[in-house]
Amino acid sequence: MAPFKPDFYRMFAVGFVAGALFVFSTMDTGMGERIANGVVPVAEAQAAQ
Repeated sequence: MAPFKPDFYRMFAVGFVAGALFVFSTMDTGMGERIANGVVPVAEAQAAQ
């Protein structure tokens, strides 16, 4: 006897795919850069003497 029925695995996969599509559809291309700039300051070189 299997611990879960095949329907469970199928619905889990469908939910995972739907969730992943939702997450990727709500993200725009510059989102990662904005998050990184808010956490890590921009590096600046010191002026040469």
